[in-house]
Amino acid sequence: MQIQPTQRDARLISAVGQRKDERHVSNNTRSGTVRITWSEWTVVPNPWSFGHGVHFHDRKKPRESDLVAFVDGYRWLHENPEEVVVHCIKPDEVTTKRTLDAMKRRIESLLLAKSVPCGIIARRIEAIPNA
Repeated sequence: MQIQPTQRDARLISAVGQRKDERHVSNNTRSGTVRITWSEWTVVPNPWSFGHGVHFHDRKKPRESDLVAFVDGYRWLHENPEEVVVHCIKPDEVTTKRTLDAMKRRIESLLLAKSVPCGIIARRIEAIPNA
């Protein structure tokens, strides 16, 4: 099964540059394997331009620039897709690689468990669902 990007996905992809980091994560609670792909933004978009999905914010950063990741939509929750794409920032001096790696592990576990991330999910990373 090949996943076709939605019009919204196409707009997000064309709006920002990205680099993908694929992780293959086995989902033990359901049959099959879900591929979680991490797509790094070269330019972080305005979080207010997104629709449904989950925003992840680093509370150590200033409010206007604290967006660190985004899961577009809730298809991963209602269906069993082969791939889930999570958009994120590149490591920087505030949100280090160590912080991002911890966040990625936590997001992966929540997505595989089909649990909507909400509140503080890893140290200072806050998940905000937009339904």
